[in-house]
Amino acid sequence: MASEDHKPALIATFAIYGVIIVGTGVWAYIRERNLKSKSGSDELTAHYLAGRSFGPVITACTVFSSLFSGYNIVGAPSEAFYYGFFSLTWLISLVGIVAGYFATAPRLRRASELRQHTSPADFVTDRFQSQYCRYAIVALQIVPTVIFLAGQVISIKLAFNQMFELDEDNPYPSIIVMSIILVFEWAGGLNSVALTDSIQGFVIFISYMIIPFAIVKHFGGWASLSPTNFPRPDFYQTLSEERQWTFWQFTVLNIAFFSLPPLIQRTYAASNLKSLKSAFTVLLFGSWMAQMVGVFMGTMAVKALGPGVFPASPFNAMLEVMMDLGGISKIAAVVTVTASLAAVMSTADSLIIATSQLVINEIILPVVRTNERLSSDHALAWFGRFTSLSTAIIALLIAFYWKNPVFDLIEMQLSMCLMTIPAFVIGLFGRWNCHPWSIGTGAWLSAVYILVFYYQYIRENEDAKPINGGVSGLGLNLFIIFIMETSRMLLFPSEDLGHNTTTTSSDGSASPISVSTGEGDDDSSDPSSPGASQQRLHFPNRPEWDVPNLQRFGNEPLTWQYLYESMEGTYEVATNPYWVVFMLVSMSFACPMTPELEPPLGPTGFASMPRVVNGLPWWAFKIILLGLIPTASLAYEIFRMPTEYANKDFGKPKSDNDLNLKESGLDDVGNKNNIAERGDEGKRMETQQRQQRDQQHMHRRHPEQEQERRSFGAHVSQTGDVRVLKKNSTMGTESFHFDSDSGSSSQRPGQSYQR
Repeated sequence: MASEDHKPALIATFAIYGVIIVGTGVWAYIRERNLKSKSGSDELTAHYLAGRSFGPVITACTVFSSLFSGYNIVGAPSEAFYYGFFSLTWLISLVGIVAGYFATAPRLRRASELRQHTSPADFVTDRFQSQYCRYAIVALQIVPTVIFLAGQVISIKLAFNQMFELDEDNPYPSIIVMSIILVFEWAGGLNSVALTDSIQGFVIFISYMIIPFAIVKHFGGWASLSPTNFPRPDFYQTLSEERQWTFWQFTVLNIAFFSLPPLIQRTYAASNLKSLKSAFTVLLFGSWMAQMVGVFMGTMAVKALGPGVFPASPFNAMLEVMMDLGGISKIAAVVTVTASLAAVMSTADSLIIATSQLVINEIILPVVRTNERLSSDHALAWFGRFTSLSTAIIALLIAFYWKNPVFDLIEMQLSMCLMTIPAFVIGLFGRWNCHPWSIGTGAWLSAVYILVFYYQYIRENEDAKPINGGVSGLGLNLFIIFIMETSRMLLFPSEDLGHNTTTTSSDGSASPISVSTGEGDDDSSDPSSPGASQQRLHFPNRPEWDVPNLQRFGNEPLTWQYLYESMEGTYEVATNPYWVVFMLVSMSFACPMTPELEPPLGPTGFASMPRVVNGLPWWAFKIILLGLIPTASLAYEIFRMPTEYANKDFGKPKSDNDLNLKESGLDDVGNKNNIAERGDEGKRMETQQRQQRDQQHMHRRHPEQEQERRSFGAHVSQTGDVRVLKKNSTMGTESFHFDSDSGSSSQRPGQSYQR
């Protein structure tokens, strides 16, 4: 706990930090308003994705700050204090986080760019075309995010209640911090979150650059440690077999971190590949800096605090010792306390806004979409605020009622995340159309297994084997998918239509497979409705309730061929199976694999002196050294990563309007000279083209208007004439559209027929 002499410095630092954060929040609020008014971004895109406008600096800062949470800043030093160099698991697991994110983010962003994905679950909805699969992934994104948020509240309790001599279960510091976060999120959306993240990331970076030098100055570094004089000589023994298994399984768990909504949200918000590249770079090298400092701080705290001292929060106890030293050490300690607050806030605000976006897009909007009042920008803003508030309250309740180890909460969160891996990996890189029910069933059953496994086997079983529910759950998940897919292919080999455009109706004639935008429920499907779009389903023989609204993603389905074609010419090392295997193997070899508890340690000391390298046990030095191999491979591949997609023209519409503009020399909207030469006609075409682009902002809340805009057909006037404005070939049918202004007609505009 902080003495009375240190409290003024802490309060002053918090006050300065608060003023900077408030100023940043106001700036973010103004920036969001400008986005809505100037760029034409709709309410949801502006608030939750900041208009997809994040450049390299903002993207890198917000990704780094969001990842380095209270778990890392407060938890890693405390774990190192109690469990020694086992805490290096944080270092290797963070390499896994970066590897998973680097492998999937470029494709996810490309798909979101071409298909107007905004929600973290949109890719799964678009790729697998199933409500059952969609809401399995939504549940497995929301639940881990709320658990992760509860972990941040626990970090506040551990860091600040003790620091200011408050009762361990005093809720007020946590409530105050969460209230501040909510105000910023309500005011500026992702703009506020990302800009404050940048400030918080800077504070974390500065504190973690200063703290090691202050520790070395007064207590020496690792090189000063020795098994003979260190208060915890057991740190020099090799890890037990159980801890070695836990080390490896924790590394595997963290690979799934990319599927957490905050990271997907930032992937969509990045303005280009260059922004993502900067995020990968900062995340990779920042992970080494932050985690090495955390482990260093925790292990050196054992020496600084002396033998027989076991504080409730080693992080706070070490900072208290450093504040007592005065001078630069006190400054470093005070800044580090502020950095721990920044780490909690930067992660918590990211988790709250990501959960809010998921609930609004996946639960609220499908219900209220057809209600003009409830789907208005004003109503959606209040729905979002209520969702954020509810998320914060649930996280607070979990945090204050959770009495088991914090590490159990972390593993629960990561285990749930890991169950989304098959959906994203198969969806992004698989070269076949996997049935959505296989994906959904595997996800649902494995999630249930994780909960039952923890509460019935792990929770109060001291003799439980070192089996992680997430890793074993992933095995169960993949097994279920394999069995269901094998059975489907054997029993129904022709069900997957692939690139076929028709299916056979009851009378034996071929007919297109349609997906309705729905005049009522957003996610209903009625192929017979007059306004049905002609997007085909991969697996059409399913009940209507299972088919979501797909019109907002375009008229063509998202297939694996489409994804590979969209990335054609863009360098992707993740599509190289040899590199994937190399990364998995190199990260596994970085994990400790040694005989357990060597050399034996008795009451009189070691049976034989352990081998030491610069003060570190040899096996800990080996972890660091071998961890450099996957890190170097990642760094090299990030360096090779392009800054833009090669196939820039992929997915651009090729309508007759585009052809007419190309023929007239007006296909480039920015060609002002051409437009000027064409006079009024050029201006009219420019306006028409701009209006067509603006229509994409309507598709999330009013797909029926988007469908009306896209309707094609032939309309017959009273005289029997057919007047054609457009002619398109869609799925083997010719369709015509009649311009109602070109002549008299008793037909209502929008009615059409196909032949």
